[in-house]
Amino acid sequence: MRGIMRTAKPLSCFLVVALLVPSRSARAELVATDAVITPARTPESDRTRVRALLDRREVQAQLEQYGISAEEAAARVDALTDSGDRTHRRPTH
Repeated sequence: MRGIMRTAKPLSCFLVVALLVPSRSARAELVATDAVITPARTPESDRTRVRALLDRREVQAQLEQYGISAEEAAARVDALTDSGDRTHRRPTH
């Protein structure tokens, strides 16, 4: 019993002090998804990022291994549309 009391007394003192000392309060708010995701993201800025990737030597080397020239890849990026229509249709023969 004495062993428990020796442990409980310092623990209870610590808990009393911890509860009496003012602490910083936490604050939580709801945040819209659009505010968290990059707000200035536009199709043109996305194309700019892809073009910057195409300028890197290691990307160009990998494209060459796939049989695509850097110029062809840049032309494909420039040909992308901003429509937002992401449905893929199979060609009918």
